[in-house]
Amino acid sequence: MKKIIVACFALFLTSCASIPAESVILADAVVTEGRRMHELNISLLNKIFTDKRLLIDEFIKNKFTQDVITNYKAKYAADYDFNKDFAFHMELAVEEITAQRNLMQSALETQRIKLIEKLNKDFMAYEQASNSLRLLLQSSVDLDRERRAALDKANSLTGNHIDFDKVESDIDNFILKAGENAANTMQSVNELNTNINQLINK
Repeated sequence: MKKIIVACFALFLTSCASIPAESVILADAVVTEGRRMHELNISLLNKIFTDKRLLIDEFIKNKFTQDVITNYKAKYAADYDFNKDFAFHMELAVEEITAQRNLMQSALETQRIKLIEKLNKDFMAYEQASNSLRLLLQSSVDLDRERRAALDKANSLTGNHIDFDKVESDIDNFILKAGENAANTMQSVNELNTNINQLINK
């Protein structure tokens, strides 16, 4: 959609002073389509993170919990009676499991919010450029300086996008690394944060 805006600006720059009424209708359609695509992008991003939150819960339930139990048993002699202090051991295990889940889910949510903010920021810039185009078409402004400024603004938008495949891959790697070595979860959190920042600032 951003490339369509750029194309429309380019067409405007090379067109004659008389602007047909249909051009304004086209500009409105471009804005509407851009808003629809933005909403789809938001939905897609949220869907990715919803799926990954479930994946984290599956990891906690199926692997991490078992690892915690195994580690607890390894600390005691083979003939130790866990039933004697069962409530105490359960409390410690639940605390460790809950802390790990909260850390991973919190890291995921932080990145989701960051990406949503990036999409919203890009869309606001897109809307501004789209509205500038519509105003130029509607008023038939024939000042080269204003036209060039609007085109430059639209051109700057074409490089702003988020690679959803890369987002999903980075999250999968985060979950995998945290699952392989829970002691290094914070390192995995930092790596995820760095990867998302690189996508945003690309």
